[in-house]
Amino acid sequence: MASALAKHLYKHGAMDRETIKRIENKARQDNKSFYEQSLKEENVTIEPVLQAIAELEKMAVIDIDRINIDNLPLELLPEKMIEEYQILPLSKHGSRMFVAIGNPDNKVALAQALTQARFHTNLTLSPVICNPVSLNQVTQMVAASTPAGGVGTLGD
Repeated sequence: MASALAKHLYKHGAMDRETIKRIENKARQDNKSFYEQSLKEENVTIEPVLQAIAELEKMAVIDIDRINIDNLPLELLPEKMIEEYQILPLSKHGSRMFVAIGNPDNKVALAQALTQARFHTNLTLSPVICNPVSLNQVTQMVAASTPAGGVGTLGD
């Protein structure tokens, strides 16, 4: 049975049946979700996959490669949390914080990340989907550019 994401991609002409079957088989073999596996496929363009999962999850999608890291409110979350949970604060408006996430398909990990961030900030969170590879690169840059003890730790 094809995932909702696979059906959405096929219905909107973003992926053909042969590609979907190949990804589904590989995902099953590697014990991964269709979303995770599709991001690893060489012949799959990531933008339609991100857009489709954003539509299915009723979230916005952002191109994190176009964001100036210097303008992010990184002080809102400890560097260790940003790196460990792959969650990046994008902006804060009143009592709402927008955060970039890379894998909305992993519901358990997403819930844990959002719960930890909500607990730490006492803000309402609005997740925004982005390319998980790009997010990982940004979170590594944040970790590398933060002096020891600079942004904080989970124990702070």
